[in-house]
Amino acid sequence: SHGGDDFEKHADLPGRVPSDFTDSDLWRNALKDARSHRNDADYDPYPSDPRSWRAIAGHLGTNAVDLLAEAEQYLKRKGCVYV
Repeated sequence: SHGGDDFEKHADLPGRVPSDFTDSDLWRNALKDARSHRNDADYDPYPSDPRSWRAIAGHLGTNAVDLLAEAEQYLKRKGCVYV
């Protein structure tokens, strides 16, 4: 069992990416980066150039779509019939 995905300490989530997940190190780093960007948005809501957030948001959106596709394929390979 992987222990679920609902963690009070959000920093723990990247460490829960299974080692046999496709490009697991890449996704661990992507999740850490996403958390960092979220914290930036929460605690520094007035960046010097607001347009910089647009590129970050676009990148995060693309990563989210890609991660969902990888997760679905991973679950299918593991025998999950619900995806």
